[in-house]
Amino acid sequence: MLKNVAMLVRERLRHTDVFVRWGGEEFMILAPETTLPHALALAETLQTAFRRSPIGDIGPVTASFGVAEYRPDETVDQWLKRVDDLVYQVKHDGRDHISYRP
Repeated sequence: MLKNVAMLVRERLRHTDVFVRWGGEEFMILAPETTLPHALALAETLQTAFRRSPIGDIGPVTASFGVAEYRPDETVDQWLKRVDDLVYQVKHDGRDHISYRP
């Protein structure tokens, strides 16, 4: 399943984007020089792709996203904490949706 998810995501990223596994079933996409609206559009595109691309015996896969734009006045650790908090909020609120914070 992880290979299928990775392939589906990579097909939709730019060469400058970075896709990494962040935890057990969590992934992170770093999209340099991307505004929050464009990052949200990418999350929506990926969410739709998962819904439309059933994986083998598993079937459709849901995906929830926490999206945050880096702020010049914060450290990388602060930004990552903000993103991580959004991911936990999404998990708490339910499946298959997007949470973001400017």
